[in-house]
Amino acid sequence: MDDKRFDSLTRQIGEQTDRRAMIKTAAGGALALLGVGALGRAALADDVEAEGKGYKNQNCKKNSNCKKGLYCDLSGRPGVCTYKKKCGGKKNDACKRNNDCCNKLVCQNRKCKRKNK
Repeated sequence: MDDKRFDSLTRQIGEQTDRRAMIKTAAGGALALLGVGALGRAALADDVEAEGKGYKNQNCKKNSNCKKGLYCDLSGRPGVCTYKKKCGGKKNDACKRNNDCCNKLVCQNRKCKRKNK
């Protein structure tokens, strides 16, 4: 909420004398808060969607669309996330299954890790 709208709202609340107008102002404020909450949920949904992107063979437009250890190969259309090597060769590179990892690493919690002994 910008300064002018806030000042206007506080003046309206301060000047209200009848209950009906006060209830309308309170209801308007509540609806405004719900709208802000909806925007927050939409932004969170975008974050969740972005979190799911970027694994091997998923579409991308630039390197930052891909998870750790992958880059956006733009040689085809659309671009796809591809490992810098043929597999995730470093600890914590992104993976979905064991054969996504190499160098004796295994896929645990969607990251290449050393095998537990």
